[in-house]
Amino acid sequence: MTSEIRTFGQRVENANYILRPGGYAVITNAVGQIALARADGQYHLPGGGQDAGESVEEAARREAQEEVGLLIELDFMIDVADQLVLAADTKHYYRKRCHFFSAHLSQETPSAGAIELEHELVWMKPAQAIAALRLDSERWAVAQERQMRFWRAFLASDAALALHVPAQMPDAYGFGDGPQMADELGKLVYDGVKTATCGALWEYEYEGEALPCVGDLEIVLDGAGEPLCIYEITDVQIKPYNQVAAAFAHAEGEGDRTLDWWRQAHWRFFSRTLPRIGRQPSATMPLVCEQFRVVFKA
Repeated sequence: MTSEIRTFGQRVENANYILRPGGYAVITNAVGQIALARADGQYHLPGGGQDAGESVEEAARREAQEEVGLLIELDFMIDVADQLVLAADTKHYYRKRCHFFSAHLSQETPSAGAIELEHELVWMKPAQAIAALRLDSERWAVAQERQMRFWRAFLASDAALALHVPAQMPDAYGFGDGPQMADELGKLVYDGVKTATCGALWEYEYEGEALPCVGDLEIVLDGAGEPLCIYEITDVQIKPYNQVAAAFAHAEGEGDRTLDWWRQAHWRFFSRTLPRIGRQPSATMPLVCEQFRVVFKA
């Protein structure tokens, strides 16, 4: 869980926000679908504000029963996030302090009449749920839950025993600059074809991001944000673009795996991505070149 509470939503200047703590659940069924509540044509995670004398855990369980008719067991806390909203009925501004939990079913079939009249239970695949949810904090919570569930499965595996595993879940990312590249390159990593990658040092410096180190673990996501695998970094070198060797280009696993193909593809890639930070690709641009091995798969 993060030490700082992240905030979602556009803050309205001079608005007086009322703090409203509550509990919300990312509920997964036996086939990996997420439970959503639909009301007034919009989707949200089951959950809501605390009643007097109630814990956030109790609020999450109560709201799941009231809104979607499900009895649930909470597995772990995902994180806490604030969502800024304007209540349509009261016209009050609220800072919803959302305590998000991962949960599973203790009773899958809703009881007759258990669901509030204005609510309907809808099951969706995680990627569909993320696309359908109205609030960005809830979309973020579902993505975080999927990554944390995957990370916890890794921690319980034999693969984790032989590694130096960090106390916190490592970064999770998709390769490239869009869902299609994330799918294509993620599959190459999953299949063991791609065992290397590189990024512009300038981007690390611009973002203030720490450079990768040997032994670091990374979670690879597909284009829909679903975890594919975890890899361990085995080598890190900073090299100018024009000094990257054919062996590294082959290890990147893309195209025909030649150095010429690698140079053309990466020149096009950096021509798209570097202008965002006020840079243009050059023959001597410094690249952070990583090699890695997959240690855990979905």
